[in-house]
Amino acid sequence: MPMSEMRLNPSVVPLNPKANSEKMTQIMFETFNTPAMYVAIQAILSLYASGRTSSIVLDFSDGVSHTVLFYKGYAIRYTTLCLNLSGHYLTDHRMKILMDYRYSFMTTAEDEIIRDVKEKFAYITLDYEQELETTSTGSSVEKSYEPPDEQATTIGAEWKDLCGNIILSSGSTMFSGIADRTSKEVTVLAPSSMKIKMVAAPERKYSVWIGGSILASLSTFQQLQIGAVVSSLMQMWIAKAKHNESGPSIGGHRKCF
Repeated sequence: MPMSEMRLNPSVVPLNPKANSEKMTQIMFETFNTPAMYVAIQAILSLYASGRTSSIVLDFSDGVSHTVLFYKGYAIRYTTLCLNLSGHYLTDHRMKILMDYRYSFMTTAEDEIIRDVKEKFAYITLDYEQELETTSTGSSVEKSYEPPDEQATTIGAEWKDLCGNIILSSGSTMFSGIADRTSKEVTVLAPSSMKIKMVAAPERKYSVWIGGSILASLSTFQQLQIGAVVSSLMQMWIAKAKHNESGPSIGGHRKCF
């Protein structure tokens, strides 16, 4: 299907600068000639993928980590927190560790090897101090990794409704033990009477994409619904004709979450 016939639903991180959305809108309409587009933040797409409307979404992606609180489908913007500690940072850190062992990584293909090592062997420990003690006294956590060049490498130690629906989303939440560790730390911060439940779907690595697919396929997505009132005049898509009329600034329009 040519780009000129595709409607696009790109995702962005919360608090993404308005100028970024405007530039992306300009590129999609003026360079790729797409007939319509819509911009949604990653967290709300993860919410759609989970089938929930009230939740706290913890999205740890490759570029940035963020948390967003949703209540009855609406993002509580002032609660949004972003952290520039992401999957890419963890990949770079692992690379530096291996370079200390005289391994050399010169190409982007080799970068993917590091990412593969991270995704296969990194994990989240429930008790960090105890884990340090365990790994310093033996090799019980050592794993053997064989990259494409077949040179084996040993990898060693190196509120109620909302808190009951804490969603883990994106690739950097795939580490073994992350749900238990996050639950433990949130439990310490929450009132003792509050039940903490982590939602860690097996496919959460792709939850933003899945949520975007669900959102774009909904018939109601073509309309803006406010309570029981549906206005067919307020379509969620930004049409190319509207872009031609308003220019790139339409990318920062309130239609886009």
